[in-house]
Amino acid sequence: MPKKPAVITIITLCFLFAPMAIIMQAAVFTNTPVIGPYNIFQKLAATDWMVIFIYSISAAAVYSVKKWGWYVYIICAAALVSYNTIVFILRPQYSVFIMILFNLALFSVAGIFFRRTVIAPYFNPVLRWWQQPSRFRINLSMQVGDGIGGKPSTCDIIDISASGAFAVSPEPLKQNVNYHLVIKCLRHTASLQGQVVRAASFHGRQGYGIRFLEHNVAVRKELETMFRDLKRAGLLSLERVSYKDPVLSRSPAPRYRPHIDTLIALPAGEYIANVVDISRGGCLLAAENGFCPPLDQTCMIT
Repeated sequence: MPKKPAVITIITLCFLFAPMAIIMQAAVFTNTPVIGPYNIFQKLAATDWMVIFIYSISAAAVYSVKKWGWYVYIICAAALVSYNTIVFILRPQYSVFIMILFNLALFSVAGIFFRRTVIAPYFNPVLRWWQQPSRFRINLSMQVGDGIGGKPSTCDIIDISASGAFAVSPEPLKQNVNYHLVIKCLRHTASLQGQVVRAASFHGRQGYGIRFLEHNVAVRKELETMFRDLKRAGLLSLERVSYKDPVLSRSPAPRYRPHIDTLIALPAGEYIANVVDISRGGCLLAAENGFCPPLDQTCMIT
């Protein structure tokens, strides 16, 4: 499962450690020890503990990436700015520079969360790509059988993830019906059960959304290994391809699907392969006869 964007984790850590910085600043300002008798914690007022609590709540709200988290964070940021300003008015002995610095930091972070690309994942679960299984767009063949002795049909997979696939089929498939599926990709073969959950047209062909049913440990490991090999081969998952926010991720190089044959030259011999897709950074090849070259080996492609 992909990790959350680094910017969310960094902002969360900043809010978690902010109370420590505030306590150290207060200890230096009042010339009070942090530990030992008469330490700074014994002199903290109820409002000081409230501010520490607000920072902790803000950290949890930011890290949640939920709708309530966005509202809670904005309210907490406004409360902290108001508190800093009121404290400076009531206690002018506090440094105006420190007050302005803290408020600018809060305004800057709050400004990030008002950007449309940052707000979107908080309100739309579909955009939280790190919570979704990696989904790959790749042309694969899949055998679909009814499990009662009928002749299996061959479907073309359009995209696939650990939880399901979208495929086009020359034969009509029934919704809410379980089918036996056999998927071959690279050197992997996965045999599992799937259920058609939706039907949709795809470029003039009939497509079906198929949900993979509970499968055993061996099949799950086979799928995980297959997706890991796809990533190592350079194929980007769809959520990373579509997520182009420069703050949270890089925009990947365009990939093309030429469907042409190429020749792989290795020390052990030459092999014919089909170019599944290609970009300026690399390509994904499907070799004939199930050949799979050793990983991390340099080869000549013509």
